[in-house]
Amino acid sequence: MKKNVSIIQRIGFNVAGCLVLYVLLSNFLFKQQDYAWSIDMLDDNHDFIMDNGKMNLQERYSSKLGLSYALFDSIRAKTPDSAVIYLPGKEAFFPKNQASIFTGEPFEKMWAIRFLYPRKVVTEKEYARSSYAKHIDYVIVVNGKGVERLKYSLPYPIQFGILRADSLKLTSH
Repeated sequence: MKKNVSIIQRIGFNVAGCLVLYVLLSNFLFKQQDYAWSIDMLDDNHDFIMDNGKMNLQERYSSKLGLSYALFDSIRAKTPDSAVIYLPGKEAFFPKNQASIFTGEPFEKMWAIRFLYPRKVVTEKEYARSSYAKHIDYVIVVNGKGVERLKYSLPYPIQFGILRADSLKLTSH
C-alpha cells in the first residue's frame, strides 16, 4: 500500500531537509579550518571566471597556472602522443630556501597527466617501481635536475629542457 502524501507535505519535508543541511554545513563544515581553503578557492575561481569570461581554456590555464602550465604546454607540443616522459621530483620544481617560478604541483603525476595525456608520465617518486621506466623517451630537466636519467652525458650543463632520453639528436616534434 502506498501512503498518500500531499504535495504540501512533500514540499515541507524538502524545506525541512534543506534547513537541516544548511545548519549542519554552516555550523560544522564551513567553520572547519581544513575546509576554509575550498571556500576561498571557490570564491577566487568564481571571481576569475567573471573577470575573464572571454578567455579560452588555454588562456585561462596559462593565466592561473603560469609557468607550470607553459612547461606542460611545451612538453605536449614537442613530444608525440606515444611518448613516455620522465618528470623530476618536488625538489627540482621547488628547491629548498629558493623562490620558485612554478605554481601548483607540477611534480605530481596526476597533475602532469591532466595536461600531457595520452603520453605516459614517470615521476621521480615512482621511477624505481614503474614498468615504463625502462621505456622513457623524453626527460624533463628542471633546475638542472633530471639529467641523471639521460643515457648520455651533456656537453654543457643545462637548467631547463625537454631532452630525448637516448641521444641528443633533434626530433621533428
